Amino acid sequence: MAITGLKLRTSLARCDTIKVTVPSGGYVGGQMIAQGDLVVVVVPPLDTFGGGTTAPEIAEGLLCGAIVRAPKILLPCEAAATGEYAIGTPVYFDSANSQLTGTASGSALCGYVIEAPAVGATEILVAFDGALDLG
Repeated sequence: MAITGLKLRTSLARCDTIKVTVPSGGYVGGQMIAQGDLVVVVVPPLDTFGGGTTAPEIAEGLLCGAIVRAPKILLPCEAAATGEYAIGTPVYFDSANSQLTGTASGSALCGYVIEAPAVGATEILVAFDGALDLG
């Protein structure tokens, strides 16, 4: 799954964020990662915000912002089948593929669909909460 940059559909000020230390290999803005028991979305540096690159934008050892909760964010998902992601459907983080899935088994609950995608879509608009699986 190619990362295409952070695609917030709300202001960053309305999101809950944390700081994470970037590991070897770096991060790309918009990349979904597991951070301990949380699922987070990496915030790119301001000079590349929404740049759409797949090259690491944030070097190893640096601190970067990561979104834990966002009321509206477009995130990568498995290609949508007919009716697979209806409004209100829970979505889960598939860490092996760094994307959302409708399959709960072995994946962390991290949000709910707020706009049904077209068949074959590989991004989905969700109310994101990377801490949902903690409860």
